[in-house]
Amino acid sequence: MQDFKVVPSKPDSSKIWTAKQFYENSPFGLDKVYQLCHREDFPSLKIGRKYYVLRDEVMEWFKNHTDEQI
Repeated sequence: MQDFKVVPSKPDSSKIWTAKQFYENSPFGLDKVYQLCHREDFPSLKIGRKYYVLRDEVMEWFKNHTDEQI
C-alpha cells in the first residue's frame, strides 16, 4: 500500500508568489510576468487558472539566463 502525503490546500506563501505578487516585487510589467510564466523552463506552476512563481528558484533561473534576452 502506498503512503500519501497530505498537503495544505493553499500554497506556502513564504515560498511561492502569485504572478501578481511577483509583478509587484520585480521590475517587469504584468504582461512580461505572464510571458515568463508560460515558458516551460521558468520556475512557475499553474494551479487552476492562477500562476505561481517559486521564490527560491526564480533568482537562480535569472542567474542562468543573464545573457539571454527575455
